[in-house]
Amino acid sequence: MRFNLVFLLLIAFAVSSFAQVDNEHFKLKNEGNAAYRNKEYQKALDTYEEALKVWPPDEIMDAQMIYLVADCARRLKDDEKALLYFSRSLELEYNPDNSSLYMASALRALNREDEMEMLLLKSVERFQEGAALVQMKKMLVTHYMKKGAEHFNRASEILKTAAGAKPEQYDEITKRANDSFSEAKPWFEKVLEIESENEDAAKRIAEINNRIK
Repeated sequence: MRFNLVFLLLIAFAVSSFAQVDNEHFKLKNEGNAAYRNKEYQKALDTYEEALKVWPPDEIMDAQMIYLVADCARRLKDDEKALLYFSRSLELEYNPDNSSLYMASALRALNREDEMEMLLLKSVERFQEGAALVQMKKMLVTHYMKKGAEHFNRASEILKTAAGAKPEQYDEITKRANDSFSEAKPWFEKVLEIESENEDAAKRIAEINNRIK
């Protein structure tokens, strides 16, 4: 009888221990949620990541938690982690428009602008409304204006060299400047495809057309 009692106690202890281990990821997730609500973003990030380490492989991932991990990283300006977790959030189709927007922001911060542009173009095509769409378009416009300005300003600098150049150098200088103006034009045209009434882009295009006609 005593043997049976000891045996039952051992089983009960084992089951209790297993339950504690099995529920550790939920406990950590809840602690992370509490830290997030208190705006303790570093603590929340660390706790969520601990939860991920012990998350059972046979259990469905909590998509909302992944998004919150990403948001903590974004607020802490940890762009690498923000990109990683927002991409996972997007894969899980959790808040996909904002996940895409914040992925693009992280790519921009990491100077991966070509990837940012590709992501934004796909996202603008996919999401046809909402605040995130407005922000995505603004990011594209800013990117295109920046790229256009690089070529436009380079052309302007080339033209300045004509002041101290010999007459026989003018044609070569003008050609190099016009080449840079021509490279600038498509970027400003992309702006107008998104914002047809963008006055700055339209003004630049008019100046370019006047110079290279």
